[in-house]
Amino acid sequence: MITSAAGYFGLMAGTGLIADVDYLLKKFKAEGEFFANPEVNLPIAVTQWCCWW
Repeated sequence: MITSAAGYFGLMAGTGLIADVDYLLKKFKAEGEFFANPEVNLPIAVTQWCCWW
């Protein structure tokens, strides 16, 4: 149970971090190929997390 909660928290934290990076790139009109349009397909990530067991 603890491992599941930690995994879910990590998934949400990582998704939030990528969303923050995307927001900052758009706000400062930064250009770069490495972080160009970062995104996470949350339904696929949650499905993979749930079905991994």
